[in-house]
Amino acid sequence: MPDTQIQATLDKLGTAYRTQNLALALSTMDERVVWDISGPNDVPYCGVYYGHEGFSRFWWLLGTTVAFHEAGGHTTLYGDDVAVALGGECGSLRATNRTYHYDWAVEYRFGADARIVTMRQYWDPGRIHAALGSTLNWPGTK
Repeated sequence: MPDTQIQATLDKLGTAYRTQNLALALSTMDERVVWDISGPNDVPYCGVYYGHEGFSRFWWLLGTTVAFHEAGGHTTLYGDDVAVALGGECGSLRATNRTYHYDWAVEYRFGADARIVTMRQYWDPGRIHAALGSTLNWPGTK
């Protein structure tokens, strides 16, 4: 699959996040998408979500938990039906108003129609965990 098709999908997804447009985000994904943002159980939006319904739940949980100040990728690597985006985000937690920042790497896999089939985020959830004021001892919390 051409990198330009994959990049167009990722650009569209980025626009969806910036404009908080769930329908646009869903249009970039296969109906059976697997969205994996694993992390501590007490971070409300961490988990593995299946399909458009699952992603919609993730979107709602994320939106009620954090207010983004800045988020996005700075580098994307391509290979066949895979892209790996490197980036980060910063924002504040709605419940505590504490700020956070972390870097991430996201692996996307695409179907023949250039829609996202799987997404897996690699990150250190300790920063979000600390900003939530969690009492659990998670590596990376201060």
